[in-house]
Amino acid sequence: METELLVDWEELVELVRNRTSAHGDGRIQELEAAKNRFQAEFPHELDLLVLAQDRNRIPLEEQLRAPRYTAILLAWRKAKDLLDGSQPDFPDAAKEAVSALEQLARVVTAKPSATLGDAIKDLRTSGRIQAPLLKGIEEIWGWASDTPSVRHGASASLAVDSSAARYIIAQSAAVMALLLSVDAA
Repeated sequence: METELLVDWEELVELVRNRTSAHGDGRIQELEAAKNRFQAEFPHELDLLVLAQDRNRIPLEEQLRAPRYTAILLAWRKAKDLLDGSQPDFPDAAKEAVSALEQLARVVTAKPSATLGDAIKDLRTSGRIQAPLLKGIEEIWGWASDTPSVRHGASASLAVDSSAARYIIAQSAAVMALLLSVDAA
């Protein structure tokens, strides 16, 4: 596509050259400058168009930059920081990831006080997400509900190792991408 546009551009410049006199050189220089800007910016613009067509290629944090997702983005960043920090806190990283997921589910279902379980029921009833895909969300919800202090208070400290935390965060990211695609539809 870029090659075709540049060929067309060269034909346009040639037409201008043939129709202008010696004082028309300024126009040729302006056209050349415009062509150079086009060559520099076209690949970036094309990438943006492709990304707009395939939202899943846009990083999760970029998708969460909209003002309606501010709290979700903050919780997600906190989860990532707790996971990847110099002194990782795996239990709290998992807890924050589930919290971000639950907050996004509330936004998508337009039910600000819904639990993750309530949001799953709403998504199933509305048919916005196919039932088999809801199983992944239910697994995170089940794990979070069964693991002390992830969703409910606990007297003992939360026992989540690196593998479990990384799994929950990866699954939460996948579910959040799914929820964002539903929210955009």
